[in-house]
Amino acid sequence: MDYNIRITSWWFAEYWTHLNPFREFQHKSIKCAEVLVPQRVAPDHIFGAYVSNPDTRTVVETHAQQARHPLEVIIDRHLFFLGDQP
Repeated sequence: MDYNIRITSWWFAEYWTHLNPFREFQHKSIKCAEVLVPQRVAPDHIFGAYVSNPDTRTVVETHAQQARHPLEVIIDRHLFFLGDQP
């Protein structure tokens, strides 16, 4: 089975409302999904992570280094509905 992921502008939409009810349902499904994985993701397919604060960034970077798989870890409070200011 081919599980290639297509990145679309939907994933980065600020809001998930849409004039078409079916599209709105799709937007909500994508926006609210943490990760949609049928079985597992091999570590070599993970390149980075978004986190909400510096403490979580430190934890994720530490685990990644211990696993010998460094990641780009980006703090983005807005993505977690926390606003832009610390």
